[in-house]
Order: sequence, then structure tokens, then C-alpha cells
Amino acid sequence: MDETAIDLRAVLGVVRRQRWLILLIIVLVTALAGAATFAITPVYTAASLVLVDPSRKNLLDPETTYSTSMSDSARVDSEVELAKSDTVLLRVIDDLKLASNSEFSPRLGLRERAMVFLKLGSPILPTGQQALDEVLGSLRSVINAQRRGLTFLIAVQARSNSPGRAADLANAVARNYIQEQVDAKISSVMAAQTALETRLSQAAANISAADDAVDSFMSDNIARIEAESGDSTIGTLRDQIQQLEAERLRTQDTADIVTAQLAQRDWSNVSQSLASEALEDLQRQRNELEARIAEAGDTSTEGFDLRSQLAQVEQNLAQGSQQGLQDLQETIRQTDAQTEKLREQIRSAVVTANLPSELLTQFYGLQQRSQVARDQYQQLLVRSQDLAVQASLQLPDSRIVSPAIAPSTPSFPNTRSILLMAALAGLGIGLGLAFLYENFIGGFTSEQQAENVLRLPISAFVPRQKSKGTPADLIGEAPLSAYSESLRRIRVAIDQVRRSGEARKGATVIMVTSSVPEEGKTTLALSLARSYALARKSTLLIDGDLRKPNIHRLVDRQPDKGLAELLSAPKLELDQSSLLHRDTLSDTLMLLGARRSGIPTDQLVSDEGFGRLIEAARQAFDIVVIDTPPLVPVVDGLHIARMVDVAIFAVRWGSTPQQEAKRALRTLQIAAPATRVIPVVTQQDMSKAATQYRYGSYYVDPV
Repeated sequence: MDETAIDLRAVLGVVRRQRWLILLIIVLVTALAGAATFAITPVYTAASLVLVDPSRKNLLDPETTYSTSMSDSARVDSEVELAKSDTVLLRVIDDLKLASNSEFSPRLGLRERAMVFLKLGSPILPTGQQALDEVLGSLRSVINAQRRGLTFLIAVQARSNSPGRAADLANAVARNYIQEQVDAKISSVMAAQTALETRLSQAAANISAADDAVDSFMSDNIARIEAESGDSTIGTLRDQIQQLEAERLRTQDTADIVTAQLAQRDWSNVSQSLASEALEDLQRQRNELEARIAEAGDTSTEGFDLRSQLAQVEQNLAQGSQQGLQDLQETIRQTDAQTEKLREQIRSAVVTANLPSELLTQFYGLQQRSQVARDQYQQLLVRSQDLAVQASLQLPDSRIVSPAIAPSTPSFPNTRSILLMAALAGLGIGLGLAFLYENFIGGFTSEQQAENVLRLPISAFVPRQKSKGTPADLIGEAPLSAYSESLRRIRVAIDQVRRSGEARKGATVIMVTSSVPEEGKTTLALSLARSYALARKSTLLIDGDLRKPNIHRLVDRQPDKGLAELLSAPKLELDQSSLLHRDTLSDTLMLLGARRSGIPTDQLVSDEGFGRLIEAARQAFDIVVIDTPPLVPVVDGLHIARMVDVAIFAVRWGSTPQQEAKRALRTLQIAAPATRVIPVVTQQDMSKAATQYRYGSYYVDPV
């Protein structure tokens, strides 16, 4: 439970320290997403809802049922594919004239536009079937149809840059899909009717052949039939039939002639063919009116009136001629009826006559064949007429239950969702980069992390605490503070190192260094020296950072001469005792730096003079602490490291780059393999330190 809380505080600590990085990533990702969103052309989606009814529909059959079952589910799935088929889409292209629409019409590709821009050619837009294929492909990419769950509803969706066009496309697809259903049914019915027409012609030929067979039988056997039956009426009836047939042929010829003359508006011959006095009188009136119109002229008022009269006469001629033609057709029908009646009388007479069985059997077979042919013809005729009516009464299996309307907001991009997702993605990326920075690139934030990277145990975490002066003043002002305790922990680590290895004679020489500047090493060196001095150890603090001496500022001193001048003097001829300053808080003696060195400082610390100084200090003091420059920018610390017993390697909490610290530590270990290195994390954030919560009662913070 405690470790969970510690982990949570660690995570929150990372977020707090890297909040500006996280916030920057969130802002950048959201801004990029927003810019991309506003740059994208909005796409609108409209949907038309179609209900599929797979039951049979026949208005001519009152017994038709309209119930459905789940077995029709496959049929609905098939209708989904038909709704977005190329056949339907081609009808939509023609219906909405999409071939000339800028959104769907063929356009130049990226390669062609580049050629035009570079003036490398003049590409030609596709035409004909290729252009139609491109329009069809463009339309196919924006149309979708899908079934709503397990219902019989199909949602026909269309996408477009225009909300109105999206609705028009969805409705056009649904409308043409339904019309395609009706057309397919009509086509099927008409195909069946065409097949029946062929059978009707054959059935009519069969009737004619059967009647001819009966007539031939009667002609061949009329004398025998009359002799056997003793009835002469059969011959009379046969003569009447022949007269009626001859009359029918004459009437049919006249009707055909009149029909042709009516098509040519040949009124003179029509009246002669029909032998109608009324039509002949109208024809004479017409001739007279034409003559008077020729005399009056076209522009006169009389000519206008005469032309009106002529139009009326021609209309009467047309009506009279049409009526005459209808009379001829009626006469033909009556003749056919009389002929059929006479045939029936002949058949009845033959059947009732006392004829030999072979004649009756032969006649009966011919008669039955004729009747069967007539029945078949009648059945086919009725079915053909039903199909003709059925073709005009076809109903679709689907209907639009909710037409598409123009959407008010685009379906893509969804600005709010995209920005929200971008912000969440930015937060995730920011957190990832923050943890990556802290654990692999940035500073150290935990003991385990520091030990894993540096491959050395961390002796102490020096907290960052407020004080009236410098943090080093807490050693004397607040000896029971967490800061002072961390310095004592470092002293324990130093003592353990001294006891575990071969100790040099004399004082313990300690250097304090870091990988890069601003790590708190100078404050740590002063604090460590004061801690030893307060522990009654004779202590010497040397400001070995000749490039940038800084201890004199922390102790508020400004010496005239310092370590650089001492090392520059031949054979250390300066009075060393005059260069030493005593710390007022801890009686620590300090060899300070006065100013920046004007010569390469590595020459000074690598010279034997600095070695003699260190050896002299070993004999005179218990502890010698040397503040050295950072290892990455300056090489001075590598020379000094060979002369010391312990090197305190300071890394700043959550700040020192891990790779820089790792590289500097490796360089230090190679330069002085005999020197023991003790890593220390400085300026730890006490507000998030676990010890502050667990053991706060053991510390006395400064007031």
C-alpha cells in the first residue's frame, strides 16, 4: 500500500516537473490537429432509409398474402448489394447528370497536373467509356448501403462536399434502386408475354389447320354424308359458309384499302371505297371549298373563313371514314360469328345423322382436335391479357420510409472529437516524453533510477531547503535539519570507503565535482567541509575551480590572491598561511580563489606544485575538501582526481542529463581508477521526498 502511494507521488512528481513539456506537446498536437481539421474540405453524409418487403405482390390475385419470415433475411442481404450495384449507380449518373458535375467528372491526376505545371505536355481528359468509368468509380466511392441490424431496413448513405448534394445522391440511389426493381419485374413479365405471343400464333395456326381439316373432311365426304343421312341441309349450310367466307374476304380487302387510304388522307378514294353518299357529298364540298380558297387568296378574310370551313369538312370526312371502317370491321366480326354458327350447325347435323361409325369417329376426332386447339388458344389468350395487365400493375419490393435530408453539420471532420482526441493524444505523448526524458534523457528522480544508470550506489539525496543565506549555512544554523542529516550520511559513506580500501597516510582528501555546471557542487563542498569542522575535524576547503571560483561569494569574502596565484608563483614562494581564510560558522580553513585564471588551468593543477600542496595539506589537516570544476566542459577535475582519496560526484535532482552524467562518471573512473567515487543527488525536491512524509518528526527545519 505504501509503495503504491510512493509510486503515485513519483508519477505526480514527474508530471509536476515536466508540466511545461507536457503542456507544450498538448498545445502543439492540438494546434496541428486543428490546422489539419480546418484545412480539410468538410464531408457531409446523408442517409435514406429503405424498407424491404420480400412478400409476393400481385394486385390481380386477391388471395396474395403479405406475411414475412426470417427466412427472407438472405433476400434482404442481397438487396443491400443490389442497392449499390453499378446498374443502379449508372441510372443515378444519368438521372443527376453527374458526368458534368465538378465533384464527379473526370479530372487530371497528380502526374498530369505536374506535367501541366512544368509545361511538359498538355494532358487530355478522358472521354467516352473511360470517362464514364471514372465517374462511376467516383460515385461508387461515396455511396454505401448497409442493413440495420437484423431488420428489413437498408440505410443508403451518400457523402459529398455539399449537404444538399449528399441528400440528393442518397435519395436518387434509393429511388433508382426501387425503380430498377419495378423495371426488372416488368421486363420479366414482358419476356413471358413475348413467349406467349409466339405460342398464341402457333395456337391460332393450329385452330386454322383444325378447321381446314374439318372443312376438307366435309368437302371430301359431303355427298356420302348426304346420301347416308338423307339430309340435304348440310350441303346448303356448306354453301352458305363458302358465301360468307367469300364475303368476308371482300370486306377485309375493303377494310385494308380504307385503312391505307386513311393513313394517306386520300378522301376521294376513301368515299369511293366505302360507297357512302354522305362521304361523297362531303368530298364535293371539300373540292368546292378548295376552289374558292384558291380564288380568294390566303391573306383575305374570306379565305380565312373558307379555310376554317375546309378544316371542319375534313374533320367530318375523317370521322365519317373512321366510322365506315368500324362498320366494315363490325361486318367482318358478324360474318365470322355467322360462319362459326353455321359450322356448329353442320357439326350438330353430322353428329346426329345416322352415319357409319368410321365417318363419325373420323369427324369426331377432327372436331375434338379443333376444340382442343380453340381451348388452348383461349387459355393462352387469357394468360397473355393477364400478363399485359400485370405488367402495368407491378409494385416494388421496397419503399422509402425516410428520405434523406440535407445534414446541418459535416460528418467529417468532427472538429470537436478530433481536437479532443488530439488533446488526449498530446497528453499521452507528453507523458511518454516526460517519463522518457526523466528516465533516459533528463535528470534523476529516484534512487533506483540513479543506481541503474550510474551503476553505483547512491550515498545520499541532499534536499533543497530554504535558508536566510546559503543552504550551506544550515549546517551550523539547523544541525538537525534534513539537509544537515544528508551531509552526515555522505560522511558515513566516505568513512566506509576509507575503511574498505588502502588509505593514504594523513588527511582524507575529498574532491567534489559534477558532470555539468549548476549542479550544486560548490555548495555541497562548503557544506561537507563545515560538517567535518563541526564534528571537530581539522578541515581545509580548497576552491579548485580555477576557471570559475565561487566559494568566496558563498562565504562573503573577496581575497586579493588565491589558489591560482599560489600555483603560478615559482615553487610556491607565496606565504600560504596568508592565503588561508577561516570560516566564521565552523572554523574551517579555506584556500579561496580570487578571480578567473588567465592561463590554461589544467597546467596549474597537473603541475607538481599542486601535488606538493595536497601532500602538505594531508600532513596538516584531518580532512581536505576540494571544489573542482565540472568534468564535461573542463579537464581540471580529471587531473585532481588522481591525487584524492574520494570523489563526490554530484548530480542535480531531475535536471542533470543522464547520458552526460554517465559519460562524465565513466571518464572520471578511467582517469583515476584508484579513486573511489560516491554519487550524490543534490537539490532534491523535499515536497515530494518520501522521507519528508515518513520521518518528518525526526528533523527540525529552520525557522
